[in-house]
Amino acid sequence: MMAKSLNHTPSVPDWTTLESDLSIVSLKTWEGLNTLALLMKKH
Repeated sequence: MMAKSLNHTPSVPDWTTLESDLSIVSLKTWEGLNTLALLMKKH
């Protein structure tokens, strides 16, 4: 990943991949928070 960005300037597909990666991460975080809330309610 690091070496790739050093070799050339980011093109449009790279930024699109980065954006989708970020949305996946935020989605997983949201799911994690929801799971945590459910666990808290059970106690």
